[in-house]
Amino acid sequence: MNCPKGILPATIRGDNPEVWNAVSLEMARRVDKIYWLCVHEGCDVPFPDEIFDKVVVFRGEEVDVCNKFVIDGKPREGLGGHTLQASAMHMLATMHGWSQNANAVMIMEQDTVMDGGVEWSADDWSSFDAALEAKPWNVIRMGYRPIQYEYSGDHACEPQCMCEVATSKACFLAGAGCDLRGADAYVVHNRFFSRYVDIFQGPGCIDQVTCSAVDNGVLNQQVDNSFVLMPQWNYQTEAKADGISFDAQRANAGLLSKNCFNPTTPEW
Repeated sequence: MNCPKGILPATIRGDNPEVWNAVSLEMARRVDKIYWLCVHEGCDVPFPDEIFDKVVVFRGEEVDVCNKFVIDGKPREGLGGHTLQASAMHMLATMHGWSQNANAVMIMEQDTVMDGGVEWSADDWSSFDAALEAKPWNVIRMGYRPIQYEYSGDHACEPQCMCEVATSKACFLAGAGCDLRGADAYVVHNRFFSRYVDIFQGPGCIDQVTCSAVDNGVLNQQVDNSFVLMPQWNYQTEAKADGISFDAQRANAGLLSKNCFNPTTPEW
């Protein structure tokens, strides 16, 4: 896609500890491209030297023009609004990584923040790297919202959410269907690029109101072979539209971890 005003390299160097700390930077070493999906001032943020050259900024207001979602300054008639536009950004970021022959890409939304209390040791990383080699993974979920715990409070784990132990801080969902919403921070492997793009381009998608939302239908219902980090790393700060605070998100993630994940020493 040719969109020079909407898809461009990072321009501001600097620290941004709410997003990039020692843990998230270490994960960034394992990807070839980092896509920052944003609008307006959310695009004008600094990126540390360690990742600066990997970052591609997707300016939503400009990408919408290139997609003809906005024509002459007005939303195109019949569009489904933010859900469709955000989903298209995730699809286009994946396509860009695919065109660049990336082995893996990280996709981040502007409202994601890193939980500063998360720590991974050298042994944690060694175990995780071994798990990445052992499993044909498609996605690493750094941030998510376990919506059933949000709705219903503490309860037994649903069968589709029982998460196979991978390391003491990560588990593996071989099947799809666990209702983990949110798409603010995740990694996609190149073995999944083609299928992921196809999901977005399915019937009723992209140019229709019924397009599957990336955070409510695609990642949580159609993506298999996913690593889920526990405790989770990233949370959304702009979830207020859904009526949930940062602390509530963390508490719900804790319920998922308690009920669906029982870390032991993995075999690899």
